[in-house]
Amino acid sequence: MEASYDPRATVRLVRLVNPCKGCYESRMKPLVRPALCLISCLWWMGCGQTPPSITLHQAVEQGNLKAVQQHIAAKTDLNKTNTAGWTPLHLAAMKGDLAMVQALSAAGADVKRKGKAGKTPLDVAREKGQTVIVQFLQQGNEKRGRGLIDGGVGVSEVLDNQ
Repeated sequence: MEASYDPRATVRLVRLVNPCKGCYESRMKPLVRPALCLISCLWWMGCGQTPPSITLHQAVEQGNLKAVQQHIAAKTDLNKTNTAGWTPLHLAAMKGDLAMVQALSAAGADVKRKGKAGKTPLDVAREKGQTVIVQFLQQGNEKRGRGLIDGGVGVSEVLDNQ
């Protein structure tokens, strides 16, 4: 019998000697691109952030600013109401926690959102005598207003007040 070169036999031999390379090429390589795509999408969208173990309302009630910031990073709904109908911003305004109110309003919490009793966070702060919070929320409302250049009121502002 004459010896001949068979390239397929060499490949089989290499796979027997180094099975990891064979596994990578046959099973893992097709999964690498989709896995990298998924990881980059999660990173870009911020989906990788997980909220802390306590709820946002509990964090505000406890004065835990770090947990509130983690909720903000995890894109927790900042306008969700508790059983009493209050948002986290209502609670922070009632407590007089300026840093908390600033963090929540800067992250997009609705300062004009009314609770079950029909009160905004500004109304709650006024009732509780939280003058610093009242001043901050009034300043914020002036800056966020949608008035026209000539001082008139835009259509969206009229619709918001209905």
